[in-house]
Amino acid sequence: TPPDAAFAINTQFWLPNAPLGTDAGYWIPYFTQRRTNTGVMLANMGDAEQVAQMLALSHLADELDQDPALLTQLRDLGYQYVYIGAQGNYNGGGLNAEQLVQTGLAERVYVDGPVNILRILEAP
Repeated sequence: TPPDAAFAINTQFWLPNAPLGTDAGYWIPYFTQRRTNTGVMLANMGDAEQVAQMLALSHLADELDQDPALLTQLRDLGYQYVYIGAQGNYNGGGLNAEQLVQTGLAERVYVDGPVNILRILEAP
């Protein structure tokens, strides 16, 4: 992916202002220097505007498994990719690659077993 790529990842809130990734997507900033909706582990300690944006993006990513149409909002907010790791979400839910691809708003660009990277497309 391009160096400026931004990823939506499986997300859960362990505190109201502390989103975290629930699978390997949470490690994307550390290993690839690309952005995710959750940011890094201490992102909730940033300035108020950045924290508010991170929280809004993380709520969208968290709700994506229930409403795949939110891909459009994520795209409009600068997120080009969705990373889905093997673990899903601790709450038993999690992002479903097939469901997101079936919307016509995402395409697979990488698959390795249960791991998928989807590119968010422009609205059809």
